[in-house]
Amino acid sequence: MQELDGKLVYAARDLVGFALCPQLPRLELAAAKGTLPRPEFRDPTLDRLVQRGQQHEERFLEALRSEGRGVVKIQPDGSVEDKAERLRLAAECTRKAMREGADVIYQATFFDGRRRGHADFLIRSDARKSSFGDWCYEVWDTKLAREAKAGALLQVLFYDDLLATVQGVSGGTVHLALGGSRREVRSFPVKRYASWYRRLRKRFETALDNGEFEAQNGAPDPVEHCEVCAWRLHCDNLRRQADHLSLVAGMGSPQRRRLTEAGVATRTQFADTQWERLENAIPTRSREAYSRLHLQARLQVDAERDGQLRYELLEPRKDEAGTFAVEGLAALPQPSPADLFFDIEGDPFALDGGVEYLFGIFERGDQEAENYHRFWSIDGNGRVTREAEQEAFERTIDFLHDRFSKALREDGTTGMHVYHFGAYEPAALKRLAARFGTRERELDELLRAEAFVDLYRVVRQGLRASVESYSIKQLEPLYGFQRRATLRDAGASIEAFERWLELGSEETPNGDLLQTIEEYNKDDCRSAAALRDWLEERRAELERQRGESLPRPAPKRPDASEATEQELDETAALFRRLTDGVPASPGERSEAEQARWILGHLLSWHRREMRAAWWRVFAYREMTPAEIVLDSTALGDLEFLGTVPNSRGKPSWRFRFPPQEHRLSPGDRARDPYTLEECTVQAIDEAEHVVTVRRTKDGDVSPPRALVPFEIYDTGTIEARLRELAEHVAERGIEGPGRYRAARELLLRSLPRCGQPPGAPLVGPGESARDAALRLVPLLDESCLAIQGPPGSGKTTLAATLIVELARGGKRVGVTANSHSVITTLLERVDEEARNRKVRLAIGQRLGGTKPRHGWRNLAGSKGIEAVKTGEVHVAGGTVWFWASPNLCPVDVLFIDEAGQLSLANALVAAMAARSVVLVGDPQQLDQPLLATHPPGTDRSALAHLLGDKDTIPPERGLFLEQTWRLHPSICEFTSELFYDGRLKAAPGCERQRVEVPGFPEAGLVFVPVRHEGCDVLSEEEAKAIAQLCCHLTRDGASWVDRDGTSRPLRPEDVLVIAPYNLQVRLLKEKLGESFRVGTVDKFQGQEAPVVVYSMTSSSKEDAPLGMEFLYSLNRLNVATSRAKCLAIVVASPALLDPPCTSIRQMELANALACYYERAQCLEAQNSAGS
Repeated sequence: MQELDGKLVYAARDLVGFALCPQLPRLELAAAKGTLPRPEFRDPTLDRLVQRGQQHEERFLEALRSEGRGVVKIQPDGSVEDKAERLRLAAECTRKAMREGADVIYQATFFDGRRRGHADFLIRSDARKSSFGDWCYEVWDTKLAREAKAGALLQVLFYDDLLATVQGVSGGTVHLALGGSRREVRSFPVKRYASWYRRLRKRFETALDNGEFEAQNGAPDPVEHCEVCAWRLHCDNLRRQADHLSLVAGMGSPQRRRLTEAGVATRTQFADTQWERLENAIPTRSREAYSRLHLQARLQVDAERDGQLRYELLEPRKDEAGTFAVEGLAALPQPSPADLFFDIEGDPFALDGGVEYLFGIFERGDQEAENYHRFWSIDGNGRVTREAEQEAFERTIDFLHDRFSKALREDGTTGMHVYHFGAYEPAALKRLAARFGTRERELDELLRAEAFVDLYRVVRQGLRASVESYSIKQLEPLYGFQRRATLRDAGASIEAFERWLELGSEETPNGDLLQTIEEYNKDDCRSAAALRDWLEERRAELERQRGESLPRPAPKRPDASEATEQELDETAALFRRLTDGVPASPGERSEAEQARWILGHLLSWHRREMRAAWWRVFAYREMTPAEIVLDSTALGDLEFLGTVPNSRGKPSWRFRFPPQEHRLSPGDRARDPYTLEECTVQAIDEAEHVVTVRRTKDGDVSPPRALVPFEIYDTGTIEARLRELAEHVAERGIEGPGRYRAARELLLRSLPRCGQPPGAPLVGPGESARDAALRLVPLLDESCLAIQGPPGSGKTTLAATLIVELARGGKRVGVTANSHSVITTLLERVDEEARNRKVRLAIGQRLGGTKPRHGWRNLAGSKGIEAVKTGEVHVAGGTVWFWASPNLCPVDVLFIDEAGQLSLANALVAAMAARSVVLVGDPQQLDQPLLATHPPGTDRSALAHLLGDKDTIPPERGLFLEQTWRLHPSICEFTSELFYDGRLKAAPGCERQRVEVPGFPEAGLVFVPVRHEGCDVLSEEEAKAIAQLCCHLTRDGASWVDRDGTSRPLRPEDVLVIAPYNLQVRLLKEKLGESFRVGTVDKFQGQEAPVVVYSMTSSSKEDAPLGMEFLYSLNRLNVATSRAKCLAIVVASPALLDPPCTSIRQMELANALACYYERAQCLEAQNSAGS
């Protein structure tokens, strides 16, 4: 910021700083005015970075000139002394060049008296008109970085905003020309970020106008940017002077806000306050966590008063039999000379999704330098690539597995362990094994043997220390470790790596920056070794204190069964046959090669899902029952109440559980993470907090202390069929006529063959997508057709009509989906359609363990398969297990319903049982449920695979149902623009839909702000506000007018109430009673109502336990708001509208809610309730 013409003028850098930290503009302004000294920071690489950036910009400029484009360079007039006037003249020169239609404007300048901007390039585009004529300009900026970052995107959005004030329209797209050897250009549609950007700019300008950047603000809360900020020490000193609550180890912003509300403002005050005085201000389910924080604060404050470090040893829990739990110091295995100490350096910003750039392993020995092993993700040309990352990962696993194999004892158990600090290392290895589809077997052996030991977990469960953070750096003074590297922490390591990336080939793999990072990594490994030794001493100390020995974890054997080993060998051999000759780089593959690569990796898709389910169970095994309570998936801290007889005459267990968020429902399978015993959830009484479970095995088994969801089923027949498809492709190729052609066409993403010229739009002139479907589906020729049906577009009705038409014409039709209930719903619609049209149809269904509805054929067993073969059943429904039967004769057409939720792996197996396939669904609504990470392309649903990177199906590739019969135009416009490329329109008559309730709009979007602090999965404030809303909406005199213009009273069943979390759903049910329909987003997909109320529950982004991807999910927001026929109401904390965003993905997620708010009418809770 600078003062021009007596006003503060800001630039893109100021807005970027504000987005990173609200404190940053205040500090920068004070430094600019000379009232605060700027932190001294000298980095010798900065000058080189500036030089390299200029060279990159000049290369891009020369490339434009070589294409024959005329370039106008805007050069400020140095003879003009007044800075503001100089900017005005440069801005006018830019405007003149635009008006004259220059091809390229270099160093374009914008100045409106409040904002200034200097875009590297404006490039002419004929994609849209502007105030200058039939052309407009788009912003292009060169960045030396190899990956697009949030700050760079915000900068070009700022320039596009200024550009729009000059040419009267946004450029529509902004571009970043990146550095590195690839010289990649990333383009971003402005509309995906515009609403979030406008809110950010408004908040910044409001703060600027109110003088907030010139006022003193005390000690700021720490934010993510602190780790790499030049002002870090300054703000840290302010927090120390204020005795800030953030100095308590483990204290997050939600806890700080809760304590501040309770009148506790400092660390010392928190430590000195009696727990009994605090207890009532804390939610019951969080009290144990706050109690631990209270003890932590006391220890820190007492240690500071004494002037010395302190620690307290915590003894492991014992079960009813007096057996120690494997936690804390009891989780340390017997030390061995073969033990390894492991650390990974990762950059979350590089390579579009992050890269693990250095794997370091330290082993004890005489020559320390020779016993540090490092594997860089850098290829022979000095580039960081996915291929180099894969090689480094493979070398790491090979090293670990080699040492592991050499240390195996005669009984098959391991004599070595791999120590690491934190969950990052094993999680990264699992992710990389799944991403690359390699070394999964070796990693599995290490995991089954429980070779990895998390020292962070040992520390957190085994002791309490007077440190401000339980990072390994903060703990080092306890065990006297001295570092040699100059880097401060992991953030500094990432910063140094980013510098090296930007400098490119100027820095060799042996350059100073990489050497510095390597020394830092070596220190981390050495420190882990020293920490393990110190913890062994503390273990002995605890044994002396207690006068009894602590047990060691029982050694585990890594063996897999002989049959499993044989299957893995066969799969690996088949994978090699499929991928032999396929280029490693995706950009070099043909479509057929890409399809073979995907099929090869799909062979292990089900095994990866199973592994992930087990890994999740083992992750919970390392948590205490009380820690599981704070998780949002499992049930923890169960209290055994006794047994009750179940329907099978056998005893079931009953437990009481503390109030907590979880993902278990009656019928779900679950496992005890400590004994691994399986059981089935029979019933859950949320009001009484009682769960009843049926034991899977008889015998003497201890009742579980926790339950972890374990929805994994035997997929042997499915995997066998997938191998059969792979064998066919390996032997005969993937293209052309022959067996399984529909499945191969799906894999290839081939255009539909249904009587159309290749590449021609499937919908004819003046034809609706529905009519096109009725014309095209009967013509399918061993091919696949995708039908994308947005909310309310009638895709289920259309699918039923198509099925009846095909069956009436003598075709045998199949139906499959991800669940029995979805299949049943479609078959019921088929039955209804056939009866209405007086078509006699024999319908059959294969249900898991139950019989289908009356009048339908039960397709269980061999007789069911025979009924489909002979045509005795015209329409057959079943999940992929049914269609995976090798004895099934292919049907003529298979319909895959909700194909946006069915994995590509399972869809291919189902498609093998059909001559042609119709995929019906919408990837923009709820996605397929996944547990594992998978190689790119294999993680997609069947329909998402066909759409590729598009939001809507291209006209030549499938059908887009362009009309919604549900949404009022004011809701449809929002839904269409945000999720469907503007292609979705409201059907005639939808505009008549309205509610007539005083204080509410008749139709459209409503936002009700409810202010609260510290709410995560439960908000009493929102529940009360929604109870008032619903009471007002359905009181006497309130009415609803439907599409036909018919009016009737608005009743409770006309209001859907949705929440993201089960605990909030339960609270809302208590407040609203049985009359209103209340549930999660997942429960209500496919349903509709005149009014929808969506409670977002969490107070802020930081409070959301499942993160932004869950709470701000575009798919979930789409489903929630598009259930409404005429009135969508979002009830939320206003803080959710302005989350700090540190990635481009987060900006996109935040934009959706900001866009909703821009289009919505804002009603205060008390006003909308009529009070």
